Parts: sequence; C-alpha cells; structure tokens
Amino acid sequence: MNVTLGVKTLTVRRISLDWEVKGSLYDAYEEGAYKRKLYTLGLLRKWTLDCIEKDVAWNDSAAKYAEEKAAAGEILQFTVSGSSRYAIDTKVYVLACTVNFETAGTQNIRTFTITLQEA
Repeated sequence: MNVTLGVKTLTVRRISLDWEVKGSLYDAYEEGAYKRKLYTLGLLRKWTLDCIEKDVAWNDSAAKYAEEKAAAGEILQFTVSGSSRYAIDTKVYVLACTVNFETAGTQNIRTFTITLQEA
C-alpha cells in the first residue's frame, strides 16, 4: 500500500477512518403528522495515520512536514493506492501530528500519528 501526503511518502502501520454526516434537522408537517427530517450536506471524513520513520533526518521527516503544513493551514493531496481494499485520493487539512522519539539505543527511529480532515 502506498500512502502519500503532499510531497511525502509515508510508512503507515495503521489507518483508521472516522466519519460523520453533516446536515441540518428540520420539522415538517406531512400527511397530517409532524416529522423530523434530515437534510444531508455530505460526509466529514477524518483519518488517523500511525506512521514510523527509521534513519530519516529531522529536516527530511514526514512528521516535520506534517507539523509545518498544519501550522500553515495548507490543503494537501492525500492518496492511498496499491490496495484493492482501500483507495483514497482527496484533499485534506492536517489537524494534528504527535511525534514520539525512541530514546533507547543508537537507532534513529521515530513514530508519529497524523490526524487528517477532508477539505
């Protein structure tokens, strides 16, 4: 599975999707009775990506890139391909990026979680 966010290719261990219906409720009087109806505007999709990087300098890090794009409020292209189960090609905002640096040993390993919202 190939996952890209803007210009960065991510090594993703897990993708989760949360979505909710966006719309408005209204009351209508139909056929002699009040009914509550939902006018649907669409779905709001949010993804959480659990990622890992090994032996990547901080200046080249996808985590640093995600943090910078979140701070700037930029819209990025988000693509998941190469999987018959799940394919995505949409534009997103980066809502958050949580980075964990491994402290043991001499290896340069970092794990991070990126939260995306469809633009």
